This record gives sequence, structure tokens and C-alpha cells, in this order.
Amino acid sequence: MPRAARLLACALLALPALVNAGPLTGFKDSWMVMGEASELNQDWMINRAFTGKDALGVGYHRWKMDGSPHRVEHTGVNYVRRVARWNRPDSQANLWFALDVGTTRETHPSGHRMADRTGWMPMVQFDWETTRLYTLVSAATLRGKGGLQYDTYKAQAGFSFYEVNFDEWQPWLVVEAKRMPRFDDKVEVTPFLRMIHKSLYVEVGANTEGKPRVAVMKVFAF
Repeated sequence: MPRAARLLACALLALPALVNAGPLTGFKDSWMVMGEASELNQDWMINRAFTGKDALGVGYHRWKMDGSPHRVEHTGVNYVRRVARWNRPDSQANLWFALDVGTTRETHPSGHRMADRTGWMPMVQFDWETTRLYTLVSAATLRGKGGLQYDTYKAQAGFSFYEVNFDEWQPWLVVEAKRMPRFDDKVEVTPFLRMIHKSLYVEVGANTEGKPRVAVMKVFAF
């Protein structure tokens, strides 16, 4: 596989890494659409990269406690910045920062719905990948008036089954560990299959309790 194709593949691997923790960005002047849906979480986002490092967009996020009416929904405008990138002949690492500001709706475990509040959600992420290996760690926190505070910590690690050319589908097996302390003290573990083809990726998996998760991302250039 040519070195240029390897590096392009590595760059694309960084794009879908954070569907449920915050926005990322494509190349300059591109549009990115991302979505993820599971029983307990939903994340939907669209943004436009106005430089090779910065993007603006809008998104919707929902978190729900298993077996309880406790739910948090956040709709807002987001900004993402690639703070740093480290390129090597066969690998790439990225440090990201993102901030989402908008309206947060919260339903308490008792079923009482709070008034809408302004919420803000900063996030940091570090990811490293080659054409065969992939790792990610991230932390995000939702804050707002009235004691609004929800944190999400996540780590992912995976590998590709084989190398491919850029115009071919590549399957990856990834395992995610995620913890949201205000919703559940336990760590949610989810293995999933990630399929990447150029600027499109699709994920299908289920956590260790059998709850399914589906995600998709696409980058468009006009």
C-alpha cells in the first residue's frame, strides 16, 4: 500500500472516533454528518470545516438511565479544534478540543422535568492510529446552572483484520469502555464492528448486556 494512501487512511480513522463524545472535523470546506443510536444514548451532528483544523456545527445529544425516567437532552451549537497532530511514516496521533453550547432539558429520576437551561459541554480527546491499530481516550462534561453536571469518560482500542487500498472496505474490531457516573457507576463495555470505506464508516455492535448500537459517519465535499 503506498505511503500516501496509508497516511490518508490514518487521517480518516481519526474522523469517526468520537461520535458519542463530541464533534470532530473533516478536511477544509467539507461537511460531516454523524449519528449514533442505542437504547441509552443518541448523538446526531452536522458540521462544516472552515479550516483544516476548525469546524462549526449543530447537534443533538441524549442520555438516559437504564430502567428509569432519568433523561438528559442537549441541543446546541458546537465548535471543534484540532489542537495538535503528530505524523509518523506509518502512524498518526491527534489532540482535539470541542465545545458545545445550547439548551439542556433534564428529567429527574422521580419523573419531574426541570425547566430548560443553558448548558455547555467541553470535551478533550487523544487518539492514535496506524493502518492496523487504533486507540482513543476522551473526557467530556456537561455543565449548567442549578447544579447541572454530567461527565462521560471513554476509551477505545481496536485492530483491523488486514490492510487494504484506500478505495476498498476495511473491517475493524473495536472495544469501547465508557462510564457516566451520574447515570450508572458501572463501566459499559461494547465491542463493535467498524467498516470504513473512503469517507464513509458504519459501526454495528452491542454492549455486554446485549443492547445494540449503530453509528454512521460521512464526509461530503461540495
